[in-house]
Amino acid sequence: MNRWNGARERAGRAARAAAAFFEKNGFYCVLALCVAVIAGTAVYTRTSVPEVSPPPGYEQDLSAGMQEDQTLREAIGETAQPSASPTAVPQATVLPLWTAAPSSSLLEDTELAWPIRGDVLREYVQGSVVYLPTLEAWGTHAGLDIAGQVGDEVKAPMSGTVQRLYVDPLWGNVMEIAHPGGLVTRYMGLQTLALLQEGDPVRQGQLLSPLGDAPACEQMDGPHLHFEALRDGEPVDPRTLLAEQ
Repeated sequence: MNRWNGARERAGRAARAAAAFFEKNGFYCVLALCVAVIAGTAVYTRTSVPEVSPPPGYEQDLSAGMQEDQTLREAIGETAQPSASPTAVPQATVLPLWTAAPSSSLLEDTELAWPIRGDVLREYVQGSVVYLPTLEAWGTHAGLDIAGQVGDEVKAPMSGTVQRLYVDPLWGNVMEIAHPGGLVTRYMGLQTLALLQEGDPVRQGQLLSPLGDAPACEQMDGPHLHFEALRDGEPVDPRTLLAEQ
């Protein structure tokens, strides 16, 4: 009995001593315990996670990829790099302004073409007199007498409009053509008046009629065209209007 009581007293004293120790040093004990737990966890993690090693050939593939990337960068750099010598900028081509060639109508308004090719038998005479062999008289001459052969083509010297067609007792077949600017041309010694009608337009060089026999009043001169020109109704010298033959 005394032995049992002694053991209980020793155990009680030990418990009280432990309680007093933890009461005094409990904080440090808990801190030491936390440090021990953290250290143990780190050691476990390091030893438990397996070490991963790169697959075979990984370093070679990586090196080859780096070389390809470097080659690509160099190629791009060479392509994008501007040339040392600047490229010449194309100069704009200046085209000359289009200029229309003079139309035939403009030429027609300035000069008359010869209605028939041939020698001039008698000139235009006004203000003086000339001998007229068929009439056996002296008188003025209001036109040009141009020699030709029967059947030669008589052509319009300028574009215009047929104004009159008639037959005169002395001059035979007569044709009048009106042109711009108040000009009228008159033709005697024509073979026919059937090719045109009054009001018909004619163009320069168009056939008016074949040449016929000489007019009755100039019969002694042989076949020829008697050609007159009038400006505003007044006779003018046709030679001053005709181009060089």
